[in-house]
Amino acid sequence: MTYQYHPKVTRLLLAGAMLFGMVSCSTKSTPTGDLIVTVYDQTFTSEDLRTRMPERYPKEDSARIAENIIKEWIQDVVVLQQAEKHLPAAKKDFTDQLEGYRQNLLIYAYERELVGQKLDTIISDRELLTYYGENIENFRLKQRVLKATFIKISPEAPKFDQAQKWFKSDIEEDRELLDEYCLTFAENYFLDSDSWIYLSDFVNQVPIATSDWDNFLANTTYYKFEAGSFLYIVRLFDHKLVGDVAPLELEKEKIEQLILNKRKLELINKMRQDVMSDAHKSNKIQWKE
Repeated sequence: MTYQYHPKVTRLLLAGAMLFGMVSCSTKSTPTGDLIVTVYDQTFTSEDLRTRMPERYPKEDSARIAENIIKEWIQDVVVLQQAEKHLPAAKKDFTDQLEGYRQNLLIYAYERELVGQKLDTIISDRELLTYYGENIENFRLKQRVLKATFIKISPEAPKFDQAQKWFKSDIEEDRELLDEYCLTFAENYFLDSDSWIYLSDFVNQVPIATSDWDNFLANTTYYKFEAGSFLYIVRLFDHKLVGDVAPLELEKEKIEQLILNKRKLELINKMRQDVMSDAHKSNKIQWKE
């Protein structure tokens, strides 16, 4: 539907666009409160427009955004008038629904406050391991994971032969020297051999081309290749395939959240039982005989 604006409205929109364009880049000016449009007995002013405009937006979009806000408001008022006119009184009474909604919000707010005050958020390693072991079948991998390190570097980088020796070494001093070298010369690198990585994330950084990943992971410990204008060196330390049990390290955050959710439910259920018990003891619940 196309709306035709009164000339005054057009001027206000243009002025508003200039005002809101400046507002989007600086502090908000004091609104004038000029009347923009009246629909039935409802009015829409420049102050109404100001409060509905987003906090930040491109200056060139100001007029379009303002126009869309006004159009939506006009349409809502017109449809509301039709609803008021044609719906019977019984279908316009939402007292019960509103009260039910209010009660649900109050209960939800109280439960959140209770959880915020009393939830024990400390989870021991033993509890993590117990949950992991008792629910092991829920932690089967849906994609491959691996422990690996890599360096992406220019073939012309200085002292690269020495860097390769450090890369293949497990001596702590060599690792420190390699880290310093990579900081200076590597385009990209990852040297944490203890962390599990999803293969898809690894390949995004290291574009190894193979059609048989299971075989590659099972039979490769060191790999060197060129791609584009860069040289890659890779060490593989461990891997797990699809269907294997995921390492605990990968599932730790998920398990922590599951344990906390379980505690929340237990806390809320206990509160409900306690308040019900108190209500019975104090004769606040009375059945008609």
